[in-house]
Amino acid sequence: QKFAEVQSQIRQEKKQATEEVRTFKRKLEDFQTALNAPRKSSIDEDAIEDLQKDVQQMFAKMEAKLKQLSDKVYRRINEIDDDVHRSDDMIRASIQSLKDQNGVEISALFERVVHIKNELIDDSKKLKDKFTRIEREENAKQEFVIKEIKKLSSKMDG
Repeated sequence: QKFAEVQSQIRQEKKQATEEVRTFKRKLEDFQTALNAPRKSSIDEDAIEDLQKDVQQMFAKMEAKLKQLSDKVYRRINEIDDDVHRSDDMIRASIQSLKDQNGVEISALFERVVHIKNELIDDSKKLKDKFTRIEREENAKQEFVIKEIKKLSSKMDG
């Protein structure tokens, strides 16, 4: 159940981060439009400066939010992983105790529980790997945006 809750929360947080990325992209497009527009007066330059500051603030905010979400998800995944590993020792001790008492049927049930637990560990690892991949993709997107901002800034300065 914890696993499902974490998956649900990850989906929600990913949606929120995606929306923030969309907002950032819209601001970046506005910035590019303003940058490419013919300069009419110092007001336009002030507007461009303001827009550039907005874009930089939005980017910093988005980067901090992604880092926060990443840390939160990793913490939750590690908590679940720790819980599963702690339960492993208890389950093994229970299985051994039941085997000693000749509880063959009950031992088989506990072995099934261990099997399910191992599946949970595998799912947890897959989730961790998937989140790591998503985080790498987000970092690549951020690097692209930074490069684009630098290109635009150099165009403005040049």
